[in-house]
Amino acid sequence: MYSRGYSFQWNKGTNGEHSWFVLTDAKDSKIIVANISSYNLNKKSLDKTCIIKPDDLKNQNNRFRTQSFVVYRQCQLIDEIDIDQIVDNNSKINSRIPAWLVDQMAFGLMRSACTPMRVKNFYRSIKTPTKLKG
Repeated sequence: MYSRGYSFQWNKGTNGEHSWFVLTDAKDSKIIVANISSYNLNKKSLDKTCIIKPDDLKNQNNRFRTQSFVVYRQCQLIDEIDIDQIVDNNSKINSRIPAWLVDQMAFGLMRSACTPMRVKNFYRSIKTPTKLKG
């Protein structure tokens, strides 16, 4: 139902609504999602594993005007039904992101020291192909 590159807005509670991206196809209805945040050297959560330039997300209706980074520490392993509920609760659905960018973000799951082990183990089990931009 939700494939790699699907993007949606999700308010998880503390910091308002953020853009989230599906990084894997489903396995047993489970998928990995990640969010991004504005790049700022003063952020305690800054993870330089995957930096995203505004041009990388130009199809997202100009929502992203500054450099961003993937917040691997907040990656979630969730059920597809959970996304149904998030979207049904008046969340916005964004444009899909390019395949090369999904690959780049997914590649960082294993490289980042911040990715939760549960997420890394799931990703390892599905062996989603990755490649860098080029």
